[in-house]
Amino acid sequence: MTVLGVAALMLIINNQNLRKLTEEQENHIHTRMDDKDKKLKMCKESLDKSNAHIAEVELAMQTETQKVVEIKKNLEEMKIQMGKMMVIV
Repeated sequence: MTVLGVAALMLIINNQNLRKLTEEQENHIHTRMDDKDKKLKMCKESLDKSNAHIAEVELAMQTETQKVVEIKKNLEEMKIQMGKMMVIV
């Protein structure tokens, strides 16, 4: 085999090795991207659950605030009634 033939054979082998490495790297990259996508999806789901919980807590707080306002209103009415009763007595 001539020097030119050996060089050509080495180029072919190197080209095949480069293709193999490139395919392995691409597969590795796709695997990592898939893993990152799964993690991102899990984070989004967790965030959605957290946001839903926050909304529930905010609604509960509003309900409790309304109850407190109603209690204050009732107390004021009771004070007025007590005042009227004191005036009568």
